Amino acid sequence: MGEKYTARYLCTVCKIYIYDEKKGDPETNLAARTTFNNIPGTWRCPICGATRDSLKLIASDELNQVHSQKEEFTLVKVRNNALEKLAGLCGVYKVCDGNPTGGGVRTGFDVMKMLALGANGVLIGRDMIRAAVGGGPEGIKLHFDYLRSDLKRGMVMTGCKSIDDINCRIFDK
Repeated sequence: MGEKYTARYLCTVCKIYIYDEKKGDPETNLAARTTFNNIPGTWRCPICGATRDSLKLIASDELNQVHSQKEEFTLVKVRNNALEKLAGLCGVYKVCDGNPTGGGVRTGFDVMKMLALGANGVLIGRDMIRAAVGGGPEGIKLHFDYLRSDLKRGMVMTGCKSIDDINCRIFDK
């Protein structure tokens, strides 16, 4: 008998992450062959943090040959080798007191927190690599737009009119 059809779902928020039922996603603890209906309600997109409800079924003809090749490259080469090493480097390069800081930064709100704690720059590795491999230059642009939008929302919520206004006093509000 033929293999049962497995579906792929695109995150409609970041438009980068694709969940493949056949492969699962070990990074978010979803085993291979976990169907959409069996994804826990607490699950979040590893790129943008969107909920399971943000996933949209995509037809196989929507995925072109190039995207399929990128996805295979991601799973075999990047995820198994580079991401583990780069994730560790981001944590090691964690220095504050006005220096660039990295490690665990995934959203514009995280960027704002780092700046408020005294960093003059923020390093973002893992999510940018995912965006690049999953969507190429357009994926990187989309991820920067997502970070920028989060940062702007955080600034509005804390009354900061410019990046220079972000400091530790925002935590007192």
